[in-house]
Amino acid sequence: MQGLTLIGSGWHPVLFRAEIQALTGPIEVMNPRVLYIPLTESSLDRLSRAALLDEVLSDSGRYWVNPKASQEDLSQNIAEWAHKHLPEGSFAVRTRRLGVGIPGFPAKYHRQGGWCACVERIEVR
Repeated sequence: MQGLTLIGSGWHPVLFRAEIQALTGPIEVMNPRVLYIPLTESSLDRLSRAALLDEVLSDSGRYWVNPKASQEDLSQNIAEWAHKHLPEGSFAVRTRRLGVGIPGFPAKYHRQGGWCACVERIEVR
């Protein structure tokens, strides 16, 4: 199921999470100020009433990293996601896990399936 990534205002993350949960139902907390919710027919209408919501990111993806996953496994998962959800062109990949980089994950592994991860000339946002 497709979902939305929600960025809350910085002044009170607990209230932000409570407000979004009251408006939309179950939430997945990725960070105190970053939530993920399933996209439903009424999601955007409900979110339009939120006071503490700064940004709604659609077409976002997240991947929970298995500590035993290899670089090739991670790259393959990113490539498969991009093939399903993005038009051809370069795209940005944030290889961070709640502020911690994924060790040994260079950009060369993103060049699978005809895509190029480029932070200087992003064609797909």
